[in-house]
Amino acid sequence: MGLRRRKARARRWTAVAALALLGALLLPASACAISTPIHIANTGGEGVFIRPEPNTARPPVGWMPEGASPDFHCFAWGQNINGVPIWFNVTYNGVTGFYASYYDDSSYHSNEELTAKYGVPLCGAGPAPAPPGAAPAPSPAPAAGGSVYSIVDADGGVYFRSSPHWGDTPRIPGVGVYTGDRVQVICGSVGDPVGPYANTWWSYVENLSRPSAGKGWVNAHFIDDGVAAGRPSPGEGTCPLGTAGVEAKENAPKSGLNSVFFSPNEHPNGLGDGTGIAFHELRQRDWQHGCDIEPSARYVASLGSNVGTLAGWSLGRLGPIFALFSPSVRANVHRVVLFDPGSGDEINGSCDDQGYVNSLLAGWIKSNSANRLVIMAGGATEARIGGRGSRPTFSGIWHYYLAQIWNQPFASQVTVCDYKEMDHHEILREFAWIVETPTTYCPTTSWTPPLTEWHP
Repeated sequence: MGLRRRKARARRWTAVAALALLGALLLPASACAISTPIHIANTGGEGVFIRPEPNTARPPVGWMPEGASPDFHCFAWGQNINGVPIWFNVTYNGVTGFYASYYDDSSYHSNEELTAKYGVPLCGAGPAPAPPGAAPAPSPAPAAGGSVYSIVDADGGVYFRSSPHWGDTPRIPGVGVYTGDRVQVICGSVGDPVGPYANTWWSYVENLSRPSAGKGWVNAHFIDDGVAAGRPSPGEGTCPLGTAGVEAKENAPKSGLNSVFFSPNEHPNGLGDGTGIAFHELRQRDWQHGCDIEPSARYVASLGSNVGTLAGWSLGRLGPIFALFSPSVRANVHRVVLFDPGSGDEINGSCDDQGYVNSLLAGWIKSNSANRLVIMAGGATEARIGGRGSRPTFSGIWHYYLAQIWNQPFASQVTVCDYKEMDHHEILREFAWIVETPTTYCPTTSWTPPLTEWHP
């Protein structure tokens, strides 16, 4: 089914927002239902699936026809569908779940406008705010301790962490900080590197703007204190043992995932729209200087063990390949995702046409049974010599990437998800979410082309 993007409602979905708010909790069917003038639309008469989570990773649990107006409970940020990352939690015909807001006739430009206009709150954020004209609640008085600062670079929200480690979070929607929130810095500690400058300083803070969020750990990257990366806010002391999340070193939680996306152009996400892909999104100029491996390898190596997935789209395939030249990267990175990397004609004469990629990838995959290579193949990678409808050859990845993996005992660690003749841009836009939300199978939807999943 051909789909049109509703550009009027597309808003920027940063990688931080994607990581922070993806996976909102499912509400029980008994949750308070809200009647709104929102109807299912833009489906070409096919209707829309109800999903158990705000993404298409799992099979649907129900369906709603075009024009239906379900009972609404709340909304969550989830998988970006054609530029719209909002999903509504609803009940229809006794089935409760999520559907992508792209497929309705609502219109809004922010969380606040959505709630004010339709009365639907953010999942986990409590009741809707008082209607316009009500007296605003008084600002809370600062708590005892350090200075008060504003939160930046968190438009979509950032979860509170339970310690100075990115992966240590219960991921409760609304429990954290948003751009503009005022927080009281209580104390801090060194932890996982975050942001483009690998900021290792974390602050234990209290959210003064939204007291219901409570206290938690936030990396200093998001705190507007005017201090260089890796340093505490003025007057901020080190948190003593006994502070929430501060434990003896041997008991500290392990680092979480910290993904990197390599763009083939000057847009950090490659598409130039609101699609969020990874925690770190690098423009081509940031990682590619000819065929020099150093910029990519050095950047990923600087993240230490706190690395999850390396991903690249089109020519951005070179970023993960260059990074894997670093021994520390090969030891720490366990997942690489390549979005429609290209045909043999496109790779021929490029930096990966040097005879080393086959052995590099085979060695990395063989070195650890947990390592995974995922190739999301569309029309470019299929390389159909006879044009549309002809047999795909996969000339590029077979010759330059999979030759030393084919028929090996570790070949099952490589998955090619082939979406028949899918547009080069759409394959990234539709499936970018898998960078931050790994799946054990090739995802699909009712509107994407036929899927073939195979291993070398």
